[in-house]
Amino acid sequence: MKFGWFPENWQYSTIDLMIRPLPEFEQAITTITDSGNIHDDWFYPPIQLLNNSSKTTPAIPTPWFALPATHSLDYTGPNDSAKLKEFLILIFGWLKGLKLQPEGWGHFYKVAVKPRKLIDFFISEKDIPALLNLTVKFYHKHESNGAAATMFGAVHWYLFSQSYSQYFEKLMMQYTVFDTIYNINTTITKPKSNHTHADRMQYISDILSVPLPKWGVVHAGKSELSTLRNELIHEAKFCGEPIGFAVPPANSNILLELEAFNCRLIAATLGAVGSYTRSSSETRQIHSFEID
Repeated sequence: MKFGWFPENWQYSTIDLMIRPLPEFEQAITTITDSGNIHDDWFYPPIQLLNNSSKTTPAIPTPWFALPATHSLDYTGPNDSAKLKEFLILIFGWLKGLKLQPEGWGHFYKVAVKPRKLIDFFISEKDIPALLNLTVKFYHKHESNGAAATMFGAVHWYLFSQSYSQYFEKLMMQYTVFDTIYNINTTITKPKSNHTHADRMQYISDILSVPLPKWGVVHAGKSELSTLRNELIHEAKFCGEPIGFAVPPANSNILLELEAFNCRLIAATLGAVGSYTRSSSETRQIHSFEID
């Protein structure tokens, strides 16, 4: 299965899996780097001219575009399927901090083109095959209960949502990522009782051993995050005002920290528990990704 766009000329292999550059790798790289659509490590949608009967022809961002494939993924292990390969491509992209997709799939908004743009960790090249093996095991173990398909949605949305522009958009979508990860883990652990939106973060922090951020701590049945979520969903408000009229105070890092918290939850749910998943999401640094 061909996929891209990944600008590193690396090859990865396990007993059952091979990721390698395509023969047309260099041309695919040049096509994008010379396009004129890159700013701040993001590739922006190309501009298209609309057919219009008036004297002026509007130029708007295209609503869908695809990047050329740069690599191929071959899997020869048990229970081979297109869905498994798509899952592996997605997780490989997450490990690299990019939204990688099979050939023929497209993007709606800007897309990151610099590795590690969408994550706060660095993983050694030699450790990637072990993480891909964990991914295969997770998929095979949880395909039948639906958790693997839901995990695809969580990681997809974690990466995709960072293409949005507005603070409230990003926070709403990252909350959806968190809630999806909660759903995955309750499918796996089958807790005896449901949890309120405020209590879900403490529960997931406990079972995955990921440190709970201060804005997830519950006081009087609410947390800072659950309050933001409830206003967004039920009152069309953000930070106490109609959506778009206010943002969190300058000293609030809740969006960046929620992204970092979700990234740790993804790793821990896949079984990649280690120094990264135990690190605080309230730090502004790149962490080394190591597993026990």
